[in-house]
Amino acid sequence: EKSASQNKIQDLEKALSESKDMLEKEALDRSQLQSECEDLKHQLEIEKTERLQDATTLSTKLQELEKESADRKKVELELEELKNLLESEGSEHQQEIADSAAKLKDLMDQFDVEKSGRAQDALSYE
Repeated sequence: EKSASQNKIQDLEKALSESKDMLEKEALDRSQLQSECEDLKHQLEIEKTERLQDATTLSTKLQELEKESADRKKVELELEELKNLLESEGSEHQQEIADSAAKLKDLMDQFDVEKSGRAQDALSYE
C-alpha cells in the first residue's frame, strides 16, 4: 500500500512536472508570438508610413503633370490662335496685294492709253 501510494505520488509528481514544463513552454511560445506580433505591427506601421509618403509623392507628381498638361494645352491654344491670326493677316495682306496689283494694272493700262493717245496726237500733228 505504501509503495502503491508512493508510485501514485511519483506519477502525480511526474504529471505535475510535465504539466509545469508544458505550461512554461506554452508561456514561452506565447511570449515569442507576442514578440513576433509586435515586430509585425511595427513593420506594418513602417510600411504604412512609406506607402503614405509614396502616395503623397505620386499625388504631387500627378498634380505637376496635370499642370504641365494644362500649360501645354494653353500653349497649343495660343499657337493655334497665332496661326489663325497669321493666316487671316496673310489673307488680308494677299487681298491688299491683289488690290494694289489691280490698281497698278489700271494705272499701266491708263498709261498705255495715254501713251497711245499721245502717239496718235503726235502722228496727227505731223
